[in-house]
Parts: sequence; C-alpha cells; structure tokens
Amino acid sequence: MASTVLPNGIIIPEKFSRDWYADLYHNWQELDNLLGGGGANDGTLTIQKNGDTVGTFSANQATDETINITVPDVNNGTLTIQKNGDTVGTFSANQATDETINIEVPDVNNGTLTIQQNGTTVDTFTANSSSDKTVNIQCVDLTSNQTVGGIKTFSNAPVVGSIDLDGKTIDTDANGNMTFDSHIIDTIEEQGDGYIRYSNGLQICWGKISRTTSSSAPWNNFYESSENFSENYPKSFISLPAVTAGSNGDEYCFIEAAKGTTTQTPIMLATRPSEFTNLKFTISYIAIGRWK
Repeated sequence: MASTVLPNGIIIPEKFSRDWYADLYHNWQELDNLLGGGGANDGTLTIQKNGDTVGTFSANQATDETINITVPDVNNGTLTIQKNGDTVGTFSANQATDETINIEVPDVNNGTLTIQQNGTTVDTFTANSSSDKTVNIQCVDLTSNQTVGGIKTFSNAPVVGSIDLDGKTIDTDANGNMTFDSHIIDTIEEQGDGYIRYSNGLQICWGKISRTTSSSAPWNNFYESSENFSENYPKSFISLPAVTAGSNGDEYCFIEAAKGTTTQTPIMLATRPSEFTNLKFTISYIAIGRWK
C-alpha cells in the first residue's frame, strides 16, 4: 500500500513502512514533551518524632508501609493549694479551663515596742522593722569603785566591790556581807509591831504589860501581887531568849520573873515592901535571841 495524500496536503506513510515508524516515533516524542517528559520520580517521605526519624515511605514504593508513632499516656495529677493546712482550691494537670485560686493575706500590723528605763524612753522597735536593732540600757556598774553622793538605798546586792559614800567606804564580799567604814552592816529581814528580825538570825522583841492588882501574902519582907502576868512574843524564838523587864508606871514596885519559853515572856509579879490595893502598874520588857 502506497502513501496516502490527504486533501490538506498531509502525507500518511504506508503502514508499517520505515516512514510510518519514523512518523510514529516523532508523534510519540511530541506527546511525551506535551506530558512533561522524563521518567517517573521517587521522592521519599521521612516521618520523625521529636526530630528522630521513625520511618520513611517512597513515592514510587510498590508495597504498603506502616509507621507507628508511640504516644505516651496523658496523666492528670491534681495540684491542691492549701492555706495553713486547709484546702483553698485544686487544679488538674489536664484541665481544659483556667482556674483562679485566691489566698487572702491579712494586713500586716506594725505595733511599736517602746523600751524605757525608769520611765524614760531609751529607744523603740517596730514589729515590721526590716533590720535588727540593739537597745542598750545603761546600768550602774557596782563591780568597780564608784562615787555616790546623797542618800542611797542598796538591797539584795551581793556584789563584790567597794563604794565611796560621802567619804565613807561600803565594802561587799562574795557572801553579800557589807561593812560601812569598817563596821559590819546587817540587813533587816522582817519587822513589825514589837519585833525586828535581822538576816543574820538575831531577833529582838519588846512590849508593855499594864495591870491593876492588889497584894496577896507577904513574901519575907515584901508583898506580891495576887496574880501573875505574861504575854506571847510577837514572833517566836528558836531558843530561850535573854529577857529584861522593869516597872514603867507611876507606882514603884519590883518585878519578879521566871519560867519563860520561846513563845512567851517569863511569868511576872509585882512586888512591894508594903501591902497594896488596886495598884496600877506597867511592865516593860525586852527579849533578845535568835529566830533562825
């Protein structure tokens, strides 16, 4: 079969002829160029987790590929907010909404501590002070020699040392014993109506007994009162004290005394050289001994 000429002048070569194959190859190239030309591409998809490659998959791969990315379990711990041990509110780790928990804080007060010495303000310190403060209260140092003018009272101060008091020296030893101008000073432990007690154990009691009495029977050349008299000491002694007694009234008489105790004066009688009736007399006594 010969080549065919179309009306438009296009020549169609004889089928299976050399020209026919050449024309077919030419048309194939034209179609390949029209479709983009070149062979099939084979890009690779790389799948990563946190920057580390988990697996790959090529675009022209002939088989299926399964790539497993392990996702950890999502925990849901609870944050509990407390104030002084009491729960104010909670917030979960996987909570979907925001949470506002308000802890009320009380106002901070700021009181002032005022430090005084003998009623005079030395310094102050506030409760909300941002820095430390040292307040020094000056006291008299009795451990060294001091000069003190005027009248001073010292008590309960067993301080070793000496003080110059208006030209006289007061010395104190470690036991609290004091001397003034070389004379021993003792402190009064207790005193009251009709008695005084010193810290060294000495006690003095005194009193008056007033009576009206008459003579009884003659005693040799004297006459005794018809009754005897005694009185309790304001404070007792620990042993028999030394007692002296005498008449202290308008009537002259002698005083007999005997059988005293640690708590009571001796038994006393009024004695005169002549009989007497309704004799008013007063006996004064002093007892000296130890109370401890």
